[in-house]
Amino acid sequence: MTAKKDQEENIVIRWSLKKTITLIAGIFFIPTLVVFFVSLTLHQTVLSPSYYKDSFKRIDAYNRMVNQGIPSLILKTKLSDDAITDTVAKDISTLVLQKVIDPSWVEGATDTFIDSTIGFLTKKNQEITVNFSEARGYLTSASNSLLVITGLIPTCDQIPAKVNIGRTAAPVDLSFLCANKEINLDRIKKNLETIRRDLNAVNLEAVQFDEVVSLINTDLMAVRTFAKDIRVYLVDSIIVLAILVLAIVFLHRRRINTIIFSLSLFTGIGSGIALFLGFLGNQITPKTMSQSREIILSPSIRTIINDFLNVSISGIFSRLELYAGVALVSSALLFILAYIRRK
Repeated sequence: MTAKKDQEENIVIRWSLKKTITLIAGIFFIPTLVVFFVSLTLHQTVLSPSYYKDSFKRIDAYNRMVNQGIPSLILKTKLSDDAITDTVAKDISTLVLQKVIDPSWVEGATDTFIDSTIGFLTKKNQEITVNFSEARGYLTSASNSLLVITGLIPTCDQIPAKVNIGRTAAPVDLSFLCANKEINLDRIKKNLETIRRDLNAVNLEAVQFDEVVSLINTDLMAVRTFAKDIRVYLVDSIIVLAILVLAIVFLHRRRINTIIFSLSLFTGIGSGIALFLGFLGNQITPKTMSQSREIILSPSIRTIINDFLNVSISGIFSRLELYAGVALVSSALLFILAYIRRK
């Protein structure tokens, strides 16, 4: 009788010990799972060139750079005190630039910049590269088109002229210049000639991003320091999770239902925390971006950059929500399965 009682007590003690060890394993499992989700998300976004390229495409950045960004950079200088002729000359020049610049070149140059930036962050290379190799050809085409247009600007007592420019060879009707009698055509021609000189004077070899780099350099170096640890966090969290799972499986190797119940419970809690972090990040990001430091470029470029940052950062938290949400649903289904099996 005593032997049987001792055996029952030993069984109770062993079961209590197993539950205690399982609980301790769960206490380590939950934060490790959160670290795993965060590091996996960062590895698939922050360190992935394709993620940034997709973000640029989502905000239609390449076409916006051609239609708004590049013209605003080149034509930001005030040409004359006459607002009307100044606007007309800039509108003509903007149209020319939109016609001659190929968005695919902007995309290629941006892709090169992204690849080199991610390489810099992961220490694969020590420089960030921007490719301007084809830009001179586009500037020359724009300058030549402006020269043709300047020579074809009507005197308003002649039949309005049309001229084909750029990639699509679309005719540009210049008759609108005669609609407003207050427009001084000589001033327009002078302004267009000034723009032509500016285009021809652009020294691409001297183009630098000191203003941008000086603003983001601290953040960039901080990200670079952290980027080298992302893979370490990811690998370490996988190893720790594997050890904890094996420990739980070993403790309850004859109780499949207990294994499923324990792992689904711990996974559900960890996934819920990660899901909350993703949700919280998506709520905070718009406010943070609206109060962030602005890069002093043209308004169009600044808008494109801010849209890109907003989409990229919110996308990181959305990806975290996706990973955690899938794990949470899966763990919930396993938890229900374990509960049904117990019945």
